[in-house]
Amino acid sequence: MLVSNDGYTRIEGDLLRLDNDMYVVTTSVGQIKIPVADVRCEGAGCPDQSPAPAAQPQTTELSQDEQLELFRAFLQWRKNNEDFEEFLAWRKRNAAN
Repeated sequence: MLVSNDGYTRIEGDLLRLDNDMYVVTTSVGQIKIPVADVRCEGAGCPDQSPAPAAQPQTTELSQDEQLELFRAFLQWRKNNEDFEEFLAWRKRNAAN
């Protein structure tokens, strides 16, 4: 069942699909399209309208050896440089070594 946002109008029928922010419903008077923004869907046949979970940033787990290697590389680089962003750029350029 679709209920208008003000609660005064109810549309009963078979919810066929959600099509480009429009509910497509078969009613006793035929098939109609209703903007999702104008109504709320109530009942078991309603599609899940909850927002998709936000994508989580991809993280990379480093082994202890990899962590030590990164720390050694940082210390080697740190002898001559002060800027950490520059270190990250240097490490990226020299990662294959």
